[in-house]
Amino acid sequence: GFKDCGFIEIASESDRVEEYRRVAALNRKWGVDVEEIGPSEVKQLFPLCRADDVLAGFYVPGDGRVNPIDATMALAKGARMNGVTIIEGVSATGVTTKNGTVTGVLTTGGPIE
Repeated sequence: GFKDCGFIEIASESDRVEEYRRVAALNRKWGVDVEEIGPSEVKQLFPLCRADDVLAGFYVPGDGRVNPIDATMALAKGARMNGVTIIEGVSATGVTTKNGTVTGVLTTGGPIE
């Protein structure tokens, strides 16, 4: 499942601060809540951080982590519910196309159309 724990991006160089400010502005346009915070706030939110060289932090309180196995299984379930057949134990080696449209997948187990 999803663990709501927030996310902090830390900048210790002025160029990085400017880069993160641009990214934060873009994220805000997409509706993401991003807060620029100072070194003391970084330390308060992340006590294990050595913040003596931190110039700024960019905190996303609504961010979090997801178990990758749970996420993969949920994606596979949704795909199957929409008619996808998942074939395990083979590797994709290429695709086949016709008139610019993908028509199949080449695998180590043979072609799939």
